[in-house]
Amino acid sequence: MKICLGEGFQFGQYTFEDAMDAISKVGYGHVELLNGGAHLDPNAPDDHIKEKAKVMDHYGIKPAAVLGGGPLASLDSETRRQAVKGFNRQIVVARLLGCDYITSEMNGGTSLQLNDCIDAFKASMREVAPVLEGEGVQASFEAHPGDFVEDNNLGVDIIKEIGHKSIGYLYCGPHTFILGEDPAAMIEYAADVLNWVHIADTYREERIIISFAPMGYATVGGTPEFKDTRGHLHLVPGDGEVDFASIFRTLKKIGYDGFVSAIPFDSITPVEAVTQSLKMIQKYISES
Repeated sequence: MKICLGEGFQFGQYTFEDAMDAISKVGYGHVELLNGGAHLDPNAPDDHIKEKAKVMDHYGIKPAAVLGGGPLASLDSETRRQAVKGFNRQIVVARLLGCDYITSEMNGGTSLQLNDCIDAFKASMREVAPVLEGEGVQASFEAHPGDFVEDNNLGVDIIKEIGHKSIGYLYCGPHTFILGEDPAAMIEYAADVLNWVHIADTYREERIIISFAPMGYATVGGTPEFKDTRGHLHLVPGDGEVDFASIFRTLKKIGYDGFVSAIPFDSITPVEAVTQSLKMIQKYISES
């Protein structure tokens, strides 16, 4: 397994050069860049995108993925058309940066419109798949709290039904308690199409609602049929209740050799959070 850092959320208050400097000093060699965040404008001229790659190279950082996406499952035809256009541009941006992946959420609708959204998402995939294949870029999509697919196994089923070699599934640790229950079972179910993993910790929903949401720390999702908060956090692995020992044992069991990307952005001390995350991920990998 290879380790990278999802940099866009933690280091948005830094200049891009200062962020790469800090990340390299912590010990990360790869980053997952946030599309449309403080550091990466997908609509910037190609030369500006290439300059980002030069800055990363200066600090010994390699781009692993662009964290992008868009409302690819929207039931509004114009919104979906623009989302496909934007996603295709993100593919080009990934190639300009020299990275091989785009990571994304399955979004564009709610689970109240589940079947129609699935059809719309598949239609979008038929349009972007040839571009992905032509550019040699892999996409990785996650079922996501608050979007039309809020169940790990259903998300995996959709990716399997699409059945394209350039389109895989993303397992996201901090969404575990919303998308399923047993992380080992969820990963094993996704084994055939799993091509990216996000690592951060969280607590079970009931503890977040009682203890954390009033403090403003919960990342709140939830579709209209859920009247309660669908909260989760993005903590340093080991600071919450996700069973990371089981996650890494299972990743090793299925032969996963791709990236595990740290995204502990619920922290006001980004350098400390990403430093501890790196140490914990290295520990889990060595013990798995």
